[in-house]
Amino acid sequence: MRVSTEEQREKQTIKTQRQFAEQYCALHKIRIARTYEDDGITGTLPLGQRPAGAKLLADARQGLFDTVLLYKLDRLGRDALVTLSAVRDLEACGAKAKSMTEHFDSSDPSGRFMLTVLSGVGGLERDTFMERSRAGTERLAREGAWLGGIVAYGYRVEGRREHARLVISDDPLPGLPLSEADVIRKIFNLSAKEGWSCIQIAKHLTKLGIPPSYTLNGRKVKRAKRKQATAGVWWPGRIRNIITNTTYRGTHYYGRRTKKQRDVIERQVPPVVTEQIWNLAQVTLKKNRINATRNSTRPYLLRCLIKCGVCGLTYGGSCARGGKARYVCNGKRQRRGTFGKIGQSCSSMGIPAEIEAVVWSDVEEFLRDPGEVLRTLSEQCEDMDSRRSEANQEVELIEGQLADKDQERTRILTLFRKGTIEEALLEQQMAAIEKERTDLAEALEGARQRLRGLTQATTDLDSVETLLAELNGRLNGPLTFELKRELVETLVEGIVVETIERDGRKEALVHVGYKFDAPQDRIVTRTDRGSSPRRT
Repeated sequence: MRVSTEEQREKQTIKTQRQFAEQYCALHKIRIARTYEDDGITGTLPLGQRPAGAKLLADARQGLFDTVLLYKLDRLGRDALVTLSAVRDLEACGAKAKSMTEHFDSSDPSGRFMLTVLSGVGGLERDTFMERSRAGTERLAREGAWLGGIVAYGYRVEGRREHARLVISDDPLPGLPLSEADVIRKIFNLSAKEGWSCIQIAKHLTKLGIPPSYTLNGRKVKRAKRKQATAGVWWPGRIRNIITNTTYRGTHYYGRRTKKQRDVIERQVPPVVTEQIWNLAQVTLKKNRINATRNSTRPYLLRCLIKCGVCGLTYGGSCARGGKARYVCNGKRQRRGTFGKIGQSCSSMGIPAEIEAVVWSDVEEFLRDPGEVLRTLSEQCEDMDSRRSEANQEVELIEGQLADKDQERTRILTLFRKGTIEEALLEQQMAAIEKERTDLAEALEGARQRLRGLTQATTDLDSVETLLAELNGRLNGPLTFELKRELVETLVEGIVVETIERDGRKEALVHVGYKFDAPQDRIVTRTDRGSSPRRT
């Protein structure tokens, strides 16, 4: 006897099969040697891999019985190959399979043919059932029904079966003024707005005594053969999974984790955080990952700012023999990028870490004396104010012209009602007025866009001036590595290392782009015969 989990959902049970078998054996005066039950076991598994099926084969080898009675042949297997293999294994042990509801005899050719047909019918029925079930499941999923699984932290399920829906959990946590949704918002705010790492956030939530998902739901983890309660702490990996989960921005993907071949269904759920906060958290996550220094022997000021001009990958810090620090393309250390596809490492050259002093010298020189830039900004602000005033006057002028057109249309309609003008002339005048209004409306929108752009530009210039003053002031404090790194990130546009061959020798040219006009144009080069950079 056997039923699968799918058949259990259809209210099929082993009890029905047992009752029929007992009545059948009593009617035909058959002595029952033993019963075998695989409850909740799929028929696609080979007989020897099922708990009761393995015991059945073992007893058959010992000659405990000579016939295996089945309610239907599909109880032996739901796949033709599985069923025929099970019959063959039983016959090899000296036992034959017999269905109590189907007539076939595997001892003659016609009986074996019928056995094959019935095995195929069992597989067809299962495949048809699974197809209907999958279609129904996908329909409910597209309609937004929650079809089971672990509910994401910050949500709960309301309703049952096809009416079940995922909703935001705003109920306070036990002993805390925060809800699950508040915890999720706190995680995203700390990442997106404060720039915290997953490690910092995990420690902070643990310190606040906020229960994680397993502790809150009383779930246990399996260690060896025993299930144990979790430690009740937040782990950085768990924080990362939350930040990258698209469900919290309102997009849930059904069917992404299944191993079965099916379409992934995208559906909308109530968002816990805004799209903007979610995207900012992804930026922070990426920034913290590429700036991680856990495996570094020394801090690298230009980490992740240098790009390879050969393969496009990022340069990373490395220590050569003798402990001399340098920057090397990741495509050279690992076969990745353009050249990794053909099994080769990047042909670019490494550059010594002295490049840090060159870049920092330019940044510090600019911040110590940004006077020319500040004067330029001041002149640009005055120009922006003048242009904004002109744009504002243009907007007011066009708005007045539109109001005049509305009054003109009213006067034309009044003349028509008094019988002063005919209908043909009315239509001609109204069409002309409408065309003029359309042209004025387009001109007004263009003028308003220019005004908005000039207003934003003025705000940006004021912000840049304030930022430069702030950065200049920070140079007077202790120059920690973290401060220098922040200043470099703010003012360096990008660094590209170009590897060329000159007179049969490789040479690395470092092009540094700043967000300001550098004091002088310079190219830092390094040849394969020397380890020191030279300035040109």
